Parts: sequence; structure tokens; C-alpha cells
Amino acid sequence: MTNRLWTSAFGFVLGSSWLLCDADAQQLPDVQAPAGAAPGDFLSVLDALLQQGITIFIFIVGAAAFLLVGWSVIAKFNECRAGRAEWSEAAVTAGVGAVILVFATFLLTQANTVFA
Repeated sequence: MTNRLWTSAFGFVLGSSWLLCDADAQQLPDVQAPAGAAPGDFLSVLDALLQQGITIFIFIVGAAAFLLVGWSVIAKFNECRAGRAEWSEAAVTAGVGAVILVFATFLLTQANTVFA
């Protein structure tokens, strides 16, 4: 009996939440279309959202590259302080990391212009 009562209560709450969440009932404004999309065209809205998603993914990849290079330089610095590596190795790691970041930034910028 309690299982049937919980099922009925859940159905009532789910059904009544539809009435409370209706945008017309709350007199909310319509959702804005993303930049570069026609307001009524579903495919242009989907294309604009996909372009924005690709741009965000490119930013995440760039941030991950920056964090990985920074982690590598800090790890090499700690090895040098412990005496397990030479200071020239830390300098080479920092230099190569900087070159990798510049090259990755260039490639990600090109990818952003191609895909988005």
C-alpha cells in the first residue's frame, strides 16, 4: 500500500510541476537564439551551438596544454632542487615548454578559424 501511495504522490508532483514550470504560466520571455543563428531556424541554431561548443573545447585543450607544461616545468624544478637533475635541464624544459605553448596556441587558433 505504501508503494502505491508513493507512486501516486510522485505522479502528482511530476504532473503538477509541469504546470508550474510552463514558460507561459510564469510569463517568462522567449529563449534567445545563439549569436549567428536565425531565431526560428532549428538547423542554424544547432549550427551556432555546435560552433560555440567547438570554441569552448578548443579553450579547454589550450588550458590543459598550459597546465601540463607548467606541471612539467615545476616537476623538473623540484628534481633540480633535490639534486637529481641539472639546472640546465630545467632551463631546457622551460624553453621547450614555451615553444610548445606558442605552437599549440597557433594551432588552436587556426582550428578555431576553420571549425567555428
